[in-house]
Amino acid sequence: YRVYLLSATTEPDVVIAGGHHRLELNGDADKVLAIHSFTNTCVNVPKQAGRQEGETVAGLILTHLKTP
Repeated sequence: YRVYLLSATTEPDVVIAGGHHRLELNGDADKVLAIHSFTNTCVNVPKQAGRQEGETVAGLILTHLKTP
């Protein structure tokens, strides 16, 4: 089995960048065989960062270290 742990926030003006993991479980799903981290850290990115008054965010690009 594969279980994904995804970072989240309750803050509406923040985007979570990183902090996601994937766990590989055995067939009975009672033992973790491996943990894969997609990034080294988790960063809270304010949606308003670098934005001037009256401007809106059109997009956000994120990358990750690896896909195991």
